[in-house]
Amino acid sequence: MSRGFRQWGTLLLRLAYLGFAVLPVTLAAWPQVIAYRYPAPGVWDAYRSVAIYPTDVLVALILVCWASGRWLGLVSGGVEVTGRLPLRGRRLSWGAWGIHAAAGVLIVLGLVSVAQAPSRVIASAVVVRLGLGWLLYQFVVLEGHVLRRVVPVFALVLVVQAVVGTAQVIGQSTFPLSWIYPAWSADLRAADPGASVIQAADGIRFLRAYGTFPHPNILGGFAAVVLPLTLGRFGAARGKPQLVIAAAVLLGLSTLVLAFSRGAWLAFAAGLSISGLLWLPARRPRLRLRPLLLLGAASLILVIGLGLALRAQVMARLSVETVLELRSVVERSMLQDYAQGVIAEQPLRGVGAGNYILAVRHRVPPPVTLEPPHNVPLLVAAELGL
Repeated sequence: MSRGFRQWGTLLLRLAYLGFAVLPVTLAAWPQVIAYRYPAPGVWDAYRSVAIYPTDVLVALILVCWASGRWLGLVSGGVEVTGRLPLRGRRLSWGAWGIHAAAGVLIVLGLVSVAQAPSRVIASAVVVRLGLGWLLYQFVVLEGHVLRRVVPVFALVLVVQAVVGTAQVIGQSTFPLSWIYPAWSADLRAADPGASVIQAADGIRFLRAYGTFPHPNILGGFAAVVLPLTLGRFGAARGKPQLVIAAAVLLGLSTLVLAFSRGAWLAFAAGLSISGLLWLPARRPRLRLRPLLLLGAASLILVIGLGLALRAQVMARLSVETVLELRSVVERSMLQDYAQGVIAEQPLRGVGAGNYILAVRHRVPPPVTLEPPHNVPLLVAAELGL
């Protein structure tokens, strides 16, 4: 009986580790099944529905396999998997208590907000996702070795994003997104309404890179997170693996540029600075500067080259004088004003997790795009209360 438990526990843990290694692939594409839709005509499905994504299913399976495998291991006296020690008899690290505290506060406030939410189903779904995210963090903390295995997969996915995004910019089309997302009746081109574009001073519309994501800002955010992780592997690699990682980094940088997400540019700069401060002191005794300097020089040449080739688009993106950018700034300011008004009216209760748009849809005049404020703390305060 004990041997059977160990075998099943080992199998389940291996499945959990395999699922985590596949996670970057599901994160890079967002096909969905709408499980619930709130009746609110004129509101995008993203703001009035509960959608189930492949990542949701995969994370749930990872956690079920992991918990079951570890339980069977404890029952049978410990499970050895891929040379790792069982949890029993090992000093455990439960991670950063600040993260646990923040997650706990958000989950509790989310649960409280369900009662007054226009759609309790949507609010409950948000709380469930927060809980799954917290449990996945605990999985990563207790099974730290999985991170080393998933970073190469992230880098590979980033390379795919670079190839797809570059092709989209060259062809000025979102192809192949209409194949990935059934809700897209056709791929968008730069001239189409709803396409994420940059309009330079000469009035020409330029389509931003989407990759396999539904919006360029998401592609930029993905690249901003994955690039520092990939750079961490570059410092530890030697020989051909280091060259492969360097190529992935350069392609990832091109993706970051072609997404034209200003927030992602800032996030990457901040993430790179913080990662460097944490990583360099620990690696200093065995750090080789020459490969890092060569990669830095190549990266600088690439970014400058792309900046010069696309200087009209870069200048338009950094300016607020073009029509599109001026409209974007004005609308974002108005959206923040609406959010502040919601907070002033319901400072303690909030409008319910995931329910912001449903609560304010009658306040926003038609010319303004109906979407949440581009300010996460402000949105959290409006939905969950102060």
